[in-house]
Amino acid sequence: MGKSLKILLPFGSRDFKLAIVKLIFPYGMLKACGGEREVTISAATLGEALKLVTSKYSECLKPYASPFAKRPWLLNFFLNGKRVQHLNQIETKLEDGDVITILPTLFGG
Repeated sequence: MGKSLKILLPFGSRDFKLAIVKLIFPYGMLKACGGEREVTISAATLGEALKLVTSKYSECLKPYASPFAKRPWLLNFFLNGKRVQHLNQIETKLEDGDVITILPTLFGG
């Protein structure tokens, strides 16, 4: 069961549920991500989860375009096997037990 976080806003308060999710890194990113294949984190949205990961592993996602910028994505994010670019992108809400998988975009020529 996820933790509950109450955030005070100017016009009252709102509860946000922090989900406990698993983040899976591809083999090519393991070294930059501290050598861990999987990380368990608590976050309410995909964007929040990525901020937590990049704060812990500052070099982990650095070689790729930031998902928070307006540049094209150089990473694909999957939530329980579904590509998040087709959902709500970084605003996608997370549930307990969700699995986020990160895969670099492949380029050809």
